[in-house]
Amino acid sequence: MKNSKTTEIVYTFSREKIEECKDMSAAQKLKWLEEANLFINKTIGFEKRALTDSRFKDVITAKDFYT
Repeated sequence: MKNSKTTEIVYTFSREKIEECKDMSAAQKLKWLEEANLFINKTIGFEKRALTDSRFKDVITAKDFYT
């Protein structure tokens, strides 16, 4: 039985996006990942991100994280 306070987020990608990414270099993939994380952190904030990722449970604001 799942805990009623469990939050789950699922990311899906189209086959076309997967095909597009498979030809990227490791550096390009890392840059894409860093940009995606920055966008997520700025968009939903660390408090909401901590609901699904325990690495962020002690980080309160983006200002604290990025300064």
